[in-house]
Amino acid sequence: MGWTDVDFVGNDAAYGQAIANAESGAAEGYHVFTHLNRIYADSDISPEVGAWYDEYVEKFGSEPNAGAMEAWRAADLTVLALERAGRNLTRDRFVAALESITDYTDMWGNRVSFGPDDHKGVTDSNLAQVQDRRWVLVGKSIRFD
Repeated sequence: MGWTDVDFVGNDAAYGQAIANAESGAAEGYHVFTHLNRIYADSDISPEVGAWYDEYVEKFGSEPNAGAMEAWRAADLTVLALERAGRNLTRDRFVAALESITDYTDMWGNRVSFGPDDHKGVTDSNLAQVQDRRWVLVGKSIRFD
């Protein structure tokens, strides 16, 4: 990538607002690879995402973080697999239904695909950086198959 001044890059586990808010400012310029892009109240988002965001804030009293977004996507994928598996649910039918999910796109525009030999789901990440105590998307859909 041509980086000469980046010492460390984190992943989803380090993609919390607490990192970006570090009082010392030590997180400024810090990068993470993540499957989702953190949204804020003033982010340019679709009406669907805006409604989800507002409902989340009303219900939980805080802004949704990447973990909330990941949880929503996991629940949506689980429901989709259960619908595909049908009424006579078995482990094998559920696994087959999950493996049949290809080119799923969540409400944030991120793709997930599975298959009999591919259970990881995600094959690309977004690159975010802390800028002025906010996570800012600096690269989208960076593939890592």
